[in-house]
Amino acid sequence: MPGSGLTRAGIWSGAAASFHNLHQYLPTGYSASTAYAVYEDASGIVAGGLAVNSATGRAEAFIWTTVPAPGTASLLAMMLLAPRRRR
Repeated sequence: MPGSGLTRAGIWSGAAASFHNLHQYLPTGYSASTAYAVYEDASGIVAGGLAVNSATGRAEAFIWTTVPAPGTASLLAMMLLAPRRRR
């Protein structure tokens, strides 16, 4: 987010007013997030990325899903993938 110094995952559809902050749907305890892949079809949008766990300092994989299709962009669910730990 501008001025915060932290990265926040988000999606948009071309206009500044269409920006949607995905980070707000993460559980508490995540200091930064990034969306690396976005897929869109008639049923909605799926965004994949990572978020940094503030307690461990480790990046964990996340998927954000939307229903229904773009235009309404109401995020209804988010699934946490098993954290990937690097050694």
